[in-house]
Amino acid sequence: MIYYTIYVKRLNNGMGYIDVGLEDDQLLKDFEQYLDIGVRPHKSYRLAPTPGTPDSGGLFTIDLAEVTAITTICKDKVTGDKLKGHVEKKKHDTSSHSRHSTR
Repeated sequence: MIYYTIYVKRLNNGMGYIDVGLEDDQLLKDFEQYLDIGVRPHKSYRLAPTPGTPDSGGLFTIDLAEVTAITTICKDKVTGDKLKGHVEKKKHDTSSHSRHSTR
């Protein structure tokens, strides 16, 4: 299971990000591919199953063009210990390049 924090442009939830647990790292791989060559995948990602519930989770879909950054935390399936710290992938945002003057 991988816990993702996905920072999204124009997300009107008051926070600007989505926290989600997914089964694998395919979303991160697809985001890296989007950053490298600009190809957006059109697929859904399997949500990690919620402990103590009989269902197997659901599906998660996001438009990668709206994602500004992704951080991940991986956990060991057996012990629950963190395997890796935050891994951050950011898209270069040119909107922050405007000149600001204090005059």
